[in-house]
Amino acid sequence: MKKVIVIYDDSRKPDQEIRVITGHKSFGDTIFKRQSLKQRSKALFLGYEQVEAFMEPDEAYGLQNEYKGGDYPVFKIYSDHETVDERGLLILLEKTLYVNENYAVYNGEIIAAVMYPSFDAWLRAGNAADETAYEKIRSNVFTALSDVNNFRTFITSGFDARFFNALKGDEYTVVKSSNNVDKLRKEYKYFTLLPPEMKQWYGTVFDYREEGDIASYSIERYHMTDLALRYVHGAIDEEEFRSILKMLFHFIKIRKKKEVTGEEYEREARRLYIEKVDERVGLLKTLKGYDEISSYISLGTAYKDIDEIISRYKSLYERITSDRKFVKIKVVAHGDLCFSNILYNNDARLLKLIDPKGAADEEGLYMNPYYDIAKLSHSICGSYDYFNSDQYELSIGPDMNLSLKIDCDNDRFIKIFREYLYENDLDYKLVRIYEVSLFLSMLPLHIDRPKKVLGFILNAVRIMEEIEGEG
Repeated sequence: MKKVIVIYDDSRKPDQEIRVITGHKSFGDTIFKRQSLKQRSKALFLGYEQVEAFMEPDEAYGLQNEYKGGDYPVFKIYSDHETVDERGLLILLEKTLYVNENYAVYNGEIIAAVMYPSFDAWLRAGNAADETAYEKIRSNVFTALSDVNNFRTFITSGFDARFFNALKGDEYTVVKSSNNVDKLRKEYKYFTLLPPEMKQWYGTVFDYREEGDIASYSIERYHMTDLALRYVHGAIDEEEFRSILKMLFHFIKIRKKKEVTGEEYEREARRLYIEKVDERVGLLKTLKGYDEISSYISLGTAYKDIDEIISRYKSLYERITSDRKFVKIKVVAHGDLCFSNILYNNDARLLKLIDPKGAADEEGLYMNPYYDIAKLSHSICGSYDYFNSDQYELSIGPDMNLSLKIDCDNDRFIKIFREYLYENDLDYKLVRIYEVSLFLSMLPLHIDRPKKVLGFILNAVRIMEEIEGEG
């Protein structure tokens, strides 16, 4: 069967507006839904039976002897275009099988792809070919990522919602729905219960509905990218990072507070940082896939099981918290203040928070004052968003122990974060031990990706070692 060779051309560079979002990455290296756009395109094209191979130009040139002179049409796709109509793409690939000359596929006024009747025709054209002279095909199969508005729309359509949520909407609103009706009802209630002075930090929500076993509500859409996307792409410099933290710590400072007794303060802290960990680890042990994770812990770490890791955490928690004097308050908290829930536009200095925890009543708004800060820390210091983007590796060393490598360079951001903690009289070691609890309590929520669960475990151990190294 005659098949098409797909050549992925990543030579077009993002302009300055897009580099604000992605840093210095090319279109092909941009991360979307835990994989690069190149990986996404490769998986898409290789899913068609009409495709023989997917490669970049340099690789194709290196395979001349294999394909030259053969009956292999070529479909060249530019990386600044993403497929939005998979059925339409199939039709284009089928047409490529039968073209007798070079065709340029236009998306508006931009060439999105080129069809060549053979591999030899692609070689003859070379990099300097005037593709505008080719026969033209108009197509709506692709969206042009070189247009910053298209790029933002495409990249922000990748909300990494938990498995029980669904997100859809249009240019102006996002509709969030879930079959976990109680959870979504509490989430919507949270917005309505917020103190007036704190509502400016959140988008406008409306149109809550319960239809059968599905609940939904609408929220104003902001065409801004979340901080997680820009952070993992290295698109935030130190000056902008300081501006972001200035706003976030202002939010932290102005949160509505109420005094509580020492007993109530301790009860809330233990609920969040001890009992929640025990509950979630207990749940993890009941889930399919845990036995394999447990085997990796016993065979590839210094611990015989997850319980030994939890025991170390609790011991370190007691050591750090036992000699601290706490201001006995609770605050109106966001509850999940990680970078993926923070939208930010540097030009407008506009910051909006999304996806807060739920609250059934006013009392449910209040949490331990360190919880939001620990959530920030697990994005900044704990590299949480790099895990979500698959920018980490697990490997086995010469000693047969598991090793975790996170593809990040965040030391300068950790330093700035520590400065803000110090200026606000917040204890760094305390924040970090609370951060450990977050990674441990998230384990069962990510069991659909066992490698990630194991990465979280190793990361929790790494953070404990860093805390102990602080002296």
